[in-house]
Amino acid sequence: MAAITWAHVTAFAPELSTVPTAAQTDILEYVNTTLAVDHLGGEDSINTKLARIYLAAHHGTVTNSGSNGPAGPLLSQSTADLSRTYAAFSPAGSDPLLDTTPYGKMFRSMVRRSTARLPLVP
Repeated sequence: MAAITWAHVTAFAPELSTVPTAAQTDILEYVNTTLAVDHLGGEDSINTKLARIYLAAHHGTVTNSGSNGPAGPLLSQSTADLSRTYAAFSPAGSDPLLDTTPYGKMFRSMVRRSTARLPLVP
């Protein structure tokens, strides 16, 4: 099984076919080399493959959004001055950005069910 390709990611998230090629390359290099695969069942485990796909899809979604996303849920918004207020949250040992996409949430869920614990797995 080993490393995933962008075709693996778009099989789960077809909308990410528009992620720029250079970003795809960087995202794939990151997810294929950074995860603590021993905690996910080893290099050839389906858990490792899915974790890589979900994490790559999360990063692709954030890349396509053009930003790192808001800090938290929208609390207030005004039209006169075009201001927005977001709730700030960051539980100890977690990355709140993962909760901004369904793929990040799936990745986090897989990590919680494995022997890996954040921040051991990015």
